[in-house]
Amino acid sequence: MTRFWDIYESPIGPLTLISSDLGLTGIAFPGRDLKLRTEDHEPALLEPAAEQLEQYFNGERRSFELELDVTGSAFQVSIRQRLLEIPYGATITTRSSPKPSTGSTSCAPSRPSSAAPRSPS
Repeated sequence: MTRFWDIYESPIGPLTLISSDLGLTGIAFPGRDLKLRTEDHEPALLEPAAEQLEQYFNGERRSFELELDVTGSAFQVSIRQRLLEIPYGATITTRSSPKPSTGSTSCAPSRPSSAAPRSPS
């Protein structure tokens, strides 16, 4: 799969926009080893993403209307879809967020008994 890319100069620094034929796949800060090829630099393809980011940083946009190419395991895709449901300006925690239904079970790591607080003697 070809990964197209462009650099958007944002108010928080340069951001690398990455896309497939299906939609935006990521936005990365500098310093990531993305292994992007010069021949896949496609500013025109990523112009809608850059324009919407510009509007967002100017306070003119609170939601995005971009095609996304969401990939990963079933669990990762379900989490990424949940992230899209968080309204602008909202803060949630993992406890307040409904758990995704993936058919698998998981549990949070617990503190080892040696790290548990002791009652005063």
